[in-house]
Amino acid sequence: MLNSLFKIWLKYKFGNRLRIAHGVLVPRSTVFIIDSDSSVEIAADVIIRESVELRATRNSKLLICESVKLDRLVRIIATNNKKICIGARSKIGLGTVFNGGGNITVGAKTLISGYVYLQTSMHDHKQDTDIIDSGYSYGDIVIGEGSWLGVHAVIFPNVELGDRVVVGSNSVVTQSFKTRSVVGGIPAKELQ
Repeated sequence: MLNSLFKIWLKYKFGNRLRIAHGVLVPRSTVFIIDSDSSVEIAADVIIRESVELRATRNSKLLICESVKLDRLVRIIATNNKKICIGARSKIGLGTVFNGGGNITVGAKTLISGYVYLQTSMHDHKQDTDIIDSGYSYGDIVIGEGSWLGVHAVIFPNVELGDRVVVGSNSVVTQSFKTRSVVGGIPAKELQ
């Protein structure tokens, strides 16, 4: 009953900017931030754990496909007229952050372990200006179907990982890798 009342309140607050399929349980600790020109769509059988933040701002879209599982403390931010799409049956681990100033696409049945950071923006560092005043540059991230990102991995802008790529724990991925690669290290290099 409480979940139904919360979803009614969400519908009242966000209208068509937030679409939640029937049967999705949304904990009251879930934070939604959705600008008037943006949208969040959550498909059937999605599981959302406590204290998840879903944000769509500045003409952006967040799409969570069927049977995705979002663990506690996941934070997903779509902004700058970009789109984040998490493919069906993917699992996103505890404390993972999607920082989407660029597009982020996660293929179906992908495992993203806890505390992974997908970072589509970087601070510019112009020599004649303080970094805080230099602005940002952006790039997209694509994670192929059936991939696995190990705990504490970081994925930088302009990275495309093919299908079934394995990224080792604590790796920093600064370049793209082809299908079925196994990568690890700082910066990540192909291991197999």
